[in-house]
Amino acid sequence: AWSTYRKSFAFDAQDARIVAQDLTIGFARHGIVDPDADLTPSPDGRQLLVYEALILAALTNKDWATVASLIERLDDIERVKQRWQYWLGRAQRALAGAPNAAAPVASPWDAIATDRQYYGFLAAQSLGRPLALNDQPSRPDPGVLALVQRRPAMLRISELYAIGDRANARREWAMLLPTLDKPERAGAAYVIADLGWVDLAIMAANAADLRDDLSLRFPTPFTPMFVKESRASAVPISFLYGIARQESAFASAARSPAGALGVMQLMPATAAATARNAGDPIPVSVALFDPSVNIHIASRHIAELLERYDGNRILAAAAYNAGAHRVDRWLRDRPARPADVWIETIPFAETRDYVKNVMAFAYIYGQRLGHPTTFLDADER
Repeated sequence: AWSTYRKSFAFDAQDARIVAQDLTIGFARHGIVDPDADLTPSPDGRQLLVYEALILAALTNKDWATVASLIERLDDIERVKQRWQYWLGRAQRALAGAPNAAAPVASPWDAIATDRQYYGFLAAQSLGRPLALNDQPSRPDPGVLALVQRRPAMLRISELYAIGDRANARREWAMLLPTLDKPERAGAAYVIADLGWVDLAIMAANAADLRDDLSLRFPTPFTPMFVKESRASAVPISFLYGIARQESAFASAARSPAGALGVMQLMPATAAATARNAGDPIPVSVALFDPSVNIHIASRHIAELLERYDGNRILAAAAYNAGAHRVDRWLRDRPARPADVWIETIPFAETRDYVKNVMAFAYIYGQRLGHPTTFLDADER
């Protein structure tokens, strides 16, 4: 149809290019790699969307030669990103086992295996190396903390938080942050954490570029509740913490645009169905803002998903985000292994990123809580 329309109508060159690229992306989502795809760089960067779609299609087809070729053609800035370095290494390893394969080359995995993130963990596990946490505590000098605590805006934040007025406390924080220098931002992150305001402390740590301070970025609030519900549901506590960290960063008052509520971002309908299955009283929606209620029901729901998927945390996490009916459909289309390919080709980008984060966070929490696990279990790979 397009070959006909582009001759029949006066499309300008840019519009014609966009339509052709969208068709390439659409076909790629059905596993069809267009050999004539337009990968010419353009100011809008749309060729990167085409590259991504074609690489994911090649992954779906396990066409490792095409995966490697496409990644090698990316520009220097894009090609060195952790995502593509992992998949380049994965393709090289697959091709090294093919007949008439070239001599092995140094793996791109070497450069990312020391990073504390999803692809770094995958690379390290594949290389048989310890996974790196790179924890660097950064609590400032008490003098810096005292100076930040005395700032009028921080005094107001403390008082507003104490009386439960988080909306105005956040407004004060938004006005205070641009006035702080780097050491003061680090101090502010710890002052906020010491208040017990966990989700804002995580944001403050990011604003202060304290990305390796795991005490700030991966805190462990509501510990008695998580311990109790992990034991009662037999769901690993690290997995519960990983989901909570991804869902709300432990904000008990969180409400998503879709209507998910509380620490574990439960939909009221899901909470009602889970409570009914467990023989618990069905909670009213406002009760889901209570962390004890929210974590209790969410842990039961996660236990149901783990039972449904034979203990596979990857599938359970995907179902928690996108719904079990979608995961069941994706599994009908293609098996769950190899896990890295399955995760990378989840049709919903939001769910894809969600699963990557949850699995990485669960590993980090396992280490922090003294319940170390492998990144991907043998039966998940």
